[in-house]
Amino acid sequence: MHAARTHHSAPRAPQFLRRASVWTLVLAAVLLPGRAFAFGPRVGSSERVNPAPTSYMSKSEAKTIAKLWSMGAPGRAYCEVEPTSSMVPVFDSKSVLLLEQVKTSDLHKNDIARYDSDTYGNVTHRIIEIDPKGAVFEGDNCPRSDGRVLAKSIRYRVAGILYTSGL
Repeated sequence: MHAARTHHSAPRAPQFLRRASVWTLVLAAVLLPGRAFAFGPRVGSSERVNPAPTSYMSKSEAKTIAKLWSMGAPGRAYCEVEPTSSMVPVFDSKSVLLLEQVKTSDLHKNDIARYDSDTYGNVTHRIIEIDPKGAVFEGDNCPRSDGRVLAKSIRYRVAGILYTSGL
């Protein structure tokens, strides 16, 4: 999934937002019930690919929440998703992704992470294999993997998904 420009942490957040554990719990409880990173059917399967979830939240409301979330702690960011459909049904171009910087050693198989690609720019896909030197990524709605990505190119893990109405 090629995503738009990553928005990095803004200037230091007010004290009440720096209490990351409380803010994260509020976000998770209100906006990300279940936080379902479901495995969607692969391209070419006999199953119908369902669209990504939506909500009544507008895209501008989601971006406001994402900006506040990114101010809550260093290493947080957010991005809007480009319309490539490579991660449908988990998320689509109406979604806003909450990102957190991580070390490669903290990533696991099936995490959704974002890496820098010389060919495609920023790509957000699922990890299907991982070792200390890097990982192999694949979009849930893609017929083949992206190939091996070196550890130094992996920038973020998706910490949450804000589903919107797209408006």
